[in-house]
Amino acid sequence: MIAEWDEMIQEDVLPAAKDAGLIAAAQRVEHYEIAGYGTVVRYAEVLGLQEHATLLRTTEQEERDTELALTSASNTIDQDAARA
Repeated sequence: MIAEWDEMIQEDVLPAAKDAGLIAAAQRVEHYEIAGYGTVVRYAEVLGLQEHATLLRTTEQEERDTELALTSASNTIDQDAARA
């Protein structure tokens, strides 16, 4: 994921297209994090660690909120990139 990010930064494209690519890379990271937190929430539940599960669920939701914010930004940036 870091290599993809670095590659996008080096691309010689219009700023809106670069922004769109960087947002897409950030969204992939968020999806990866959401999946990881979802897994460890389940492990905590199975182990009876409800306090831990609750904390992890909160963090998972923060990641989901970040992904939604990126999606919102992407909608604007993608329209700008398409017009360029």
